[in-house]
Amino acid sequence: MACPRPVPDPPLPGPRDAPRAGRSRALGTRARRPWPRARGLAAAAAWNRNGGREKGAAWLISFLRGRVAALGEDWVDLDVGGIGFRAALSAHALRSLPPVGAEVMLPTVLTLREDGASLFAFHDESERRAFRALAGVSGVGGRTALAVLSVLRPEALAAAVETEDLAALTAAPGVGRKTAQRLVLELKGRLPRGAGRSASPQPAPAGPEAEARAALLALGYSEAEALAAVDAVRGEAHGIAEMVRAALRRLARG
Repeated sequence: MACPRPVPDPPLPGPRDAPRAGRSRALGTRARRPWPRARGLAAAAAWNRNGGREKGAAWLISFLRGRVAALGEDWVDLDVGGIGFRAALSAHALRSLPPVGAEVMLPTVLTLREDGASLFAFHDESERRAFRALAGVSGVGGRTALAVLSVLRPEALAAAVETEDLAALTAAPGVGRKTAQRLVLELKGRLPRGAGRSASPQPAPAGPEAEARAALLALGYSEAEALAAVDAVRGEAHGIAEMVRAALRRLARG
């Protein structure tokens, strides 16, 4: 009687038989990062900034220059080239605005959250820096930050934080004692007193040099830095965009 033939062993699995994620590691390639579950502008922007870790304020709109179209209790409508932007602002910034119909340029912050986007405008650069510091405190949102800045200007806010003046901080609507204590804990030493003031909102400047200086101010540079950088590139750059790029290169070199 003939002996049965031995059944060959199945072949060992190779890289092509591995799962997709395992195959990418076997071939030495990096596995792709999964997309966030939530969709939409807020989720995409929050995911893409700093490797998908940071959420909150974005520099998508750093300033707005346009005509004051309407004023509300805590907001302003700006007509920018035929497009209307509504921005929330503090009571102090609202009082400093020119009348309806006048042109103005305001520093802004666009915040992106899971439930939508909010645009905030400010009296000057020091108020914007104070807003970003306040909004970075856990449990404090943009509206609460504006409420604080409606009661305390940036210099007074820094003084209240440094001296742990809880009474001054709780004078803002929506700020209780626990929130005030958290502001002191997280902001003490981070708010410079009497520094970073810039020009108040005023009729928009004319000319490429003035426009370039205004753009640098909106990007966070001081008035002295913006003036020196634009003056240094005056002969080598023409037009607003070219002048801003040349000034940024010079500022980066120090």
